[in-house]
Amino acid sequence: LLREIPFGEDGDFSRSGLVHRFNADLANDYGNLLNRTLPQVERHFDGLVPARGSEAGKDAALRQTAVEVASSIERFIDRVDFKGALEEIWKLLGTANKYIDEEAPWQAVRTDRARAGTVLYNTLEAVRIATILLSPWLPTATARVWEQLGIAASLHTQRLDDARRWGGLPAGTRVGPGAPIFPRIETKVGVASGPGRSAAAPAATATGGRATVSTISIDEFRKLDIRVGEVVSATRVPETEKLIEVKVDIGGEVRTLVTGLVPQYQPEELIGKRVIVLANLEPRRVRGVTSQGMLLAAEWEGEVALLTVEKDAPKGAKIT
Repeated sequence: LLREIPFGEDGDFSRSGLVHRFNADLANDYGNLLNRTLPQVERHFDGLVPARGSEAGKDAALRQTAVEVASSIERFIDRVDFKGALEEIWKLLGTANKYIDEEAPWQAVRTDRARAGTVLYNTLEAVRIATILLSPWLPTATARVWEQLGIAASLHTQRLDDARRWGGLPAGTRVGPGAPIFPRIETKVGVASGPGRSAAAPAATATGGRATVSTISIDEFRKLDIRVGEVVSATRVPETEKLIEVKVDIGGEVRTLVTGLVPQYQPEELIGKRVIVLANLEPRRVRGVTSQGMLLAAEWEGEVALLTVEKDAPKGAKIT
């Protein structure tokens, strides 16, 4: 509510607005940043926070943003401008999400393990600072984040000076990945299509509790060019909540697709995955990217699972 309405002022409240704010800010920007970083530390560094190396890439920009945000919070609090303070903290979280997307430690670890470790350290350090700053507003949730970070010192003992100091996360700390702290709130308001996800066929009448759908002829089905593909790269689409830009090898040709799979899938999970692609869908522009097809997926009760093939079918194999 304080993100939406300035403290002490009137504002409009709606449940849909609250759900959107929870999903966008807490589930995606804050919780998901933790959820996508800790498993990589667990997988590639035996669950121990890696030591950071020398600065490269966007490291300095992230560090500078963190220090600036932590140094600005006191001024907002003095003015009782909680909305402004929270906006500053989300500026840091947004920078951290963009940082890990661009630095892609899940790719760097294949060729430069030390660099991947530095990126993961810096991301978790940004989470540490954001968690200290958010603790007055989210005391219970931030305590759970702190526990997953594995930091020995109690969150209750942390002060603004601790947040202003970049590098306060001890290397070698054992992290404790757990269940998502901010699970998304799913609302059932009908079935909607998203980029890279197929829409439900038009519903007709419901009989015995089951909806019937319109049929197509075998000739219409044969017009669909559905192939096996392999994801060769995947990155988040900037300034979006769910979109991932993937490049898929469909056998002698690499297609660019935009798909709405976050938070069920993260970019690093998609690389190397065999997927099913509708290849002759008319291209369309999505957030400045031309999407040349659609990944097929199953969808139920807010869950999504990408379709794949049982055997090791070659890239480009036709689905019939």
